Amino acid sequence: MNAAFGDLAALAGTVFLLLLFTRAAWHKTLEFDRFAGYVADYRVLPVALARPAAALAAGAEALTVGALVVPGTSAAGAAAAAALLLGYGLAMGVNVARGRRHIDCGCGGARQAVSWWLVMRNAALAGLGAVLAQRAPGAFSTTETALAIAGGFLCWLVYELAAYSLANWQKLAPPTGATDLPH
Repeated sequence: MNAAFGDLAALAGTVFLLLLFTRAAWHKTLEFDRFAGYVADYRVLPVALARPAAALAAGAEALTVGALVVPGTSAAGAAAAAALLLGYGLAMGVNVARGRRHIDCGCGGARQAVSWWLVMRNAALAGLGAVLAQRAPGAFSTTETALAIAGGFLCWLVYELAAYSLANWQKLAPPTGATDLPH
C-alpha cells in the first residue's frame, strides 16, 4: 500500500459522512411533510418558516452529499456536514434544555427523541467533519480506494445498527418497578 493510514482513514470517514448524509437527505425528501412537522415541533422558528426551513435543510444535505462525492470539493462537503450537524445539535440542545424531550430528532433512520446523548453525538460527528475539512484528498490505488470505501461503509453500518439498538433500548428494558417472574 502506498497511501498513509491517515489518508485512508480520512477517505473512510468521508465515505461514512457521505452515507450518513445520503440517508438523511433521502429521508427528508421522501418524507418531507413529516420532516417539516419535526422542524415545527422544535419551536426554534415561527411555524410559518417550518416548511421553508425543512426544504433548506434537505437541500443543504443534498448539496453536502454532492460535495462529498467529488474529490475536489470533499473538504467543503465535510465542512458543510460539520456546520449542519452543529446546527441540528444546537436545536436539539435548546429543546432538551427547555425540557422538551418528547420531540423526534427528525434525523432519519431510527426514530429517537431528542436528548443530550444526541447532542453529543452530533458534536462528535461535527468534529469528524471538521477534521476531514482540513485534509487534502490523497491519491489512492484501486485496492486502497476499495479498502477505504469498505471501511467507511462498515463504520456507517455499525453506526446505524447502534442507532437502532439505542432507539429500541427502552422498548426492550423491563418497565420500572417490574419484578422477576416466579421460577
